[in-house]
Amino acid sequence: MIVSESALLAQNAALMTLSKSRVLAEHGFESALCEIVTTAARTMHVERVGIWLFNHDRTAIRCVKLYEATEDCHSSGIEITAADYPHYFTALEENRSITADDAHTDPRTREFGTNYLIPLGITSMMDAPIRRSGELVGVVCHEHVGPSRTWSNEEEQFAGSIADFVAMALYERDRNALIEELERKNAELERFTYTVSHDLKSPLVTISGYAHYLEEDVDAVDKEKVSNDISNIQQGVAQMQRLLDDLLYISRVGYVVGPTGDVSLDEVVAEAMEATRGEREAAGVAVRAATGLPVVKGHRTRLMEVLQNLISNAVKFSAEAPGPQVEVGLRENDGKHVVVFVRDNGIGIEPRHHEKIFEPFAKIDPERGGAGIGLAVAKRIVEAHGGRLWVESEGPGKGAVFCFSLPVMGKGNEV
Repeated sequence: MIVSESALLAQNAALMTLSKSRVLAEHGFESALCEIVTTAARTMHVERVGIWLFNHDRTAIRCVKLYEATEDCHSSGIEITAADYPHYFTALEENRSITADDAHTDPRTREFGTNYLIPLGITSMMDAPIRRSGELVGVVCHEHVGPSRTWSNEEEQFAGSIADFVAMALYERDRNALIEELERKNAELERFTYTVSHDLKSPLVTISGYAHYLEEDVDAVDKEKVSNDISNIQQGVAQMQRLLDDLLYISRVGYVVGPTGDVSLDEVVAEAMEATRGEREAAGVAVRAATGLPVVKGHRTRLMEVLQNLISNAVKFSAEAPGPQVEVGLRENDGKHVVVFVRDNGIGIEPRHHEKIFEPFAKIDPERGGAGIGLAVAKRIVEAHGGRLWVESEGPGKGAVFCFSLPVMGKGNEV
C-alpha cells in the first residue's frame, strides 16, 4: 500500500506536535499517554490504539491506556497472558513489529479470534514494540475495525515513532519519580543528621561533665565521688555505643541480607508473637492474631522484624489503656498485594506526627523507653520489599492502626 503525500504530511505534523510539546513536561504522565494514543489513532485513521506494558516477570502485558473512537482515551487495565497467547508473545519477545493485514489468519494474532477480534470487529492489527535502553518493555497496538487494510512501510515507521514517544514518557516519568525520591531522601537525611547530632551530643556532655568532676574529686581524694563519676562516665560511653550501634544497624536496613522466597505470614506472625511474649505478659496486654494469612514473597527474618517491631510498639503504647489489647490481622488481599494491620487501643497519635514517627530516632514521647528506631527499621524493610507502611489514628486517646502492604509476588530481589 502506498501512502498519499497528504497522509505523510499528517504523520510528520503529528510527530512534530508531539515533539514540540514534549508531551510529559506539558501534560503529566497520564495525560501524555492520552495525547500519544489519541494522536496516533486520528493520524492513522484507526478505531483503537492501546499502550500495553509488560509485568515484572514478562508473563503478561497490561493495557494502561486505550483510545477508542466511541470513548476517546481512558485507562483500561485489560491484561493478557503469555500462557493464553503464546504465538503473540513469542513474536513480541523477538522484538519485532507485528503487522497483520488480516488478524484472523496471521499466526501471531489469530489466537485472539473469539476472545478479542470478533467481539470488537477488529480485522487488521499493527503493533510496535516499546523499547527502553534496548529492552522490550511493552507494545503500542493499532487496531483497525472494518474491511482489512494493508499497512504501509511509512505507517509502520510512524507506529515505531509513536512507540518511541511512549518510551520517552516512561523515561521522563521514572526520572521525575527518581528526582522526587532523591529530594525526599535528602530531606530525610537532613532531619536524620540533625537528630543524630543532637542525640550524640547528650552522652558527650555527660562524659565531659563528669570527667571534670572526676578531676576535682581526685584532687579532693573523695573515693565515693570518684567512683560515682567513673560510673556516670561509663554510662555515657554505653549510651554512645548504643546510639552508634543503632545508627550502624539502621544504615544497613534495606540493603543486601539474603534472597527472598515464599514466606507464610501465619508463621511470621507466630514467630513475632513468641518473640514479644515476655514484654506482652509483663505489660498485661492481650494480643490477638488472625490465622489463615497468605503467603508472600520476601525475606522471612526481615518480615518477622517488621511484625515484632509493630507488636512491641503497640504493646508499649497501649499498656496504660483500660483493658489494653492489640490485634494483628489482614485488611486486604487482592491477589497482587496484601495489607496487614496491627491495631491497638492505646494513647493514639496526633495526625501531625503521622510521618514523623517513622523517622530514625524520632520520639514523640521522650519519657518512654526505646531508641526510636523500631518504626524506622520496619518502614525501610517494608519498602525494600516493594511495599508501604503507614499509620492511621484520629489522635490522642483514640488508639492507632499500623498497616503495611506487601506484593504477593514480591520483587524477587535481595533485601
